[in-house]
Order: sequence, then structure tokens, then C-alpha cells
Amino acid sequence: MISGPSVGLGLAKPGAVVARTRTLSLCLVVLQPLAALAARPAGHQAVIDFGSSGIKMLIVDGAGRKVREVRKRASIGQGIGPDRLLPAANQARAVAALKSFIRLAGRFDVPPSGIEVITTGWARNTNGRMTAEARAAGKMTGRAFVKETVKKQLKLARARVVTPAREAALGYRGALQALPKSHKGRFVVIDAGGLTHQVSAGTKRRSEARGSSKVGSHHIVEGVMVDERGAPIDVLGPEDLAAADERMKSVVPALPIAIAEARDTLSVLTGGTAKYLRLSFGKDVVTRGDLEDLRLRVAAQPSGPLRNEVLSRDVRGKRFNQREQKLIGLSTQAGPGSPDDEKLPAKLTLVLRLMNLLGTDELHLSQTDARHALLR
Repeated sequence: MISGPSVGLGLAKPGAVVARTRTLSLCLVVLQPLAALAARPAGHQAVIDFGSSGIKMLIVDGAGRKVREVRKRASIGQGIGPDRLLPAANQARAVAALKSFIRLAGRFDVPPSGIEVITTGWARNTNGRMTAEARAAGKMTGRAFVKETVKKQLKLARARVVTPAREAALGYRGALQALPKSHKGRFVVIDAGGLTHQVSAGTKRRSEARGSSKVGSHHIVEGVMVDERGAPIDVLGPEDLAAADERMKSVVPALPIAIAEARDTLSVLTGGTAKYLRLSFGKDVVTRGDLEDLRLRVAAQPSGPLRNEVLSRDVRGKRFNQREQKLIGLSTQAGPGSPDDEKLPAKLTLVLRLMNLLGTDELHLSQTDARHALLR
């Protein structure tokens, strides 16, 4: 005969068992949709890298797969005068590009407030003194433009001005995401922009040395690729390019990091120039000779439609398709009165100078960048 304490072992009346079973079944019905919801990928993410030459957007789905990648040539850092303020025309180009990105993100249910935006050297360096004359001309400082126009007017609440060290760190981490796992050891990453360039060195785990310099392609066009009177040269021949390379020795006399940090490293180029070179050459590694030949071919054409025609084809003469043109910012041609936004000869001049300082004859072209480092 079973004694009383046996009830404590779990024996219960039949009605109680049925009630518990029903309760358990109800819990399972409720929990199953919650489990499915938890397992379902999160929504889309959108990130924007707002640089001095181009503005780039990346949109990925809940599983981290790329669904859109677009670049627009806003050149907000072009033509900055001695007053170090943003001209109204530069602001207008940037606003138009950002509005198109906001519309694109909206198609994937990403509101402006959910878009991660970083702004770079142009926002830090356009820090001149506002005067009555400047206000009348519609000029602004970079930080005021980010605060008043980008964040308040366009509702891109997550926009922020990153420090040079943060910019370099994001570029480094983003660039190495695309490298094959077989690449080990130490790396040096170059990111050449419109108003600044960054160089970082380290391992795949982290950057150990980061540096930024206030020299970019806009400076090279306006102050290096010039004639004896200091006027920018539009069509450059071999002698003009050789003279520019000679001037670069004083404009960029050294790397922004200690040369010892860059020894015995694999050299990697990231950013829009790396994407263009990958499409143009159809390979992941380019040589110094490749870059010099491409620079000479592009620089021989006057800016505008003729140069854009050359830029819209790869080195074999095949025209980039629509997706590829959007990727590198060639989908919209410069209209009347618009600046020539694609300054590839100047960017290649800067990259070649950095290669000389690094003592390398080849560059690995990363197809990921700071935007990839921003993804959560």
C-alpha cells in the first residue's frame, strides 16, 4: 500500500492532470509564434559614409546580405576657399544625394532616423569663422551643416562627425573584412579621400597604428597638378604628371604613421578608388605600372563628357553596366555648370606617392570599407 508521502512524488487526481496538460498546450501555442519571431532575421540596415568626394550608401537585409550599394558624386569638399566654409552649391549637391538615399532606404522600411551616417574630414576641416557676408552667401561650417541640415532638416538623427582616429579605425576594420582568410600576418590600409587620407597598420584583429593627413584629391587638383602660375591643369601629359609626382614629395613628405609600423605588411587600398580599380582591371591586385598607365590614359582627356566616357569603360574598353556605374558613382553625368567630380588622376597620384613611401609595388583592392564596419 502506498503511504501518504507518495503524493509529493507527483501523483495527482486525473482532473488536475488534464488541467495541467491543457495549460501546457496553451503555453506551447503562445510560445511557438514567439520562437518563430525570435528566429526571424531582423529588418534591413542602411549605412552612409559621407565623404569629401562621394557619398556612399550600403543596405543589407536581416541576414547581412547586401541588397543595395550606391555612390553619388556630391564633392562637398571641392572648392573650399581660404574662409574654410562650405559653399551653398556644395551643400545643395549633398542634400540632393542624401534625399535620394533616404528615399531608397524607405523602400526597405528603414526610416531616416534609423540610418547610420558618418561624416569625415570635410566636416572637421570646414571650420572657418562665420561672417555676415558668409551668411548672406549661404555658407556654413561643416559641423553646422551636419547639425542643422543633415540631422534636423533631413532627420538623419544618427549622423555624426567622426574623429580622424575613428575614421582610420573604421576604414581599417571594414577593409579587412573582404580579404581571404589565407592572408595572415600584418596589414597596412590606405584610404585616400577628397580632403584627407588615412593610413593604418596592424593585424586582422585590430589596427595598432592609425594616422590621418589633411591632403586629399581636391588639394592635389587645386595645388599640385598646376602650371608654373599655379593654375590647375585640365589635360595632363607625361611631363605634367612627372612634375606633379615631384611636388608630391614635399606635399606628402612622410606617412601619417611611423614607417616601422608599415614594414613587412600586405598593402591594402579601400574606398571608392579601390572599387573603381577592381572593376576597371578585373583583378584583386594591381601594380604600380597598372596605376601609372591608367592615370596617363584618363588624365589625357579633358574633364567633363570626354573624361567620363573614358572612366565609364574598363581597361579592355568594355562599358560598365548600370549597376556598376551606380556602384562607383558614374550613373549621373555632370550637367552644365557642374564640377567634374571624378578626380581619378589626382587620387592615383596620391596613392602612388603613398606606395612609394611604403616601398611597395602592388596593392590589394578591398571591396569592403568603413560602411561594413558600421553594420550592427
